[in-house]
Amino acid sequence: DTLSLHDALPILGQILSSTSAPDPNRDLLLALRPLLKQDKQKKIDKAVKMLKLYTIYTTLKEQGMLNKLNDIL
Repeated sequence: DTLSLHDALPILGQILSSTSAPDPNRDLLLALRPLLKQDKQKKIDKAVKMLKLYTIYTTLKEQGMLNKLNDIL
C-alpha cells in the first residue's frame, strides 16, 4: 500500500508549516547563538536541527505515517 502524491502533498505542507511555526526553544537557542564562541555555535546549530527533526517526527507520527514503520521493525 503506497502513498500517492495526492495524499502526500497535504502531509508535506503540514511538515513545512510545523517546522516554520514559532518555537520558543529554537528562538532562545538562536538568540543566544551570537553570544557564544564558534564551537558552541556549532552545537546550537545541531540542537536547532534536532528540534526540527523532532517536529517532523511528531507530525509524521500524528498523521499515522510511522505506523507502517512499526510493522516493518
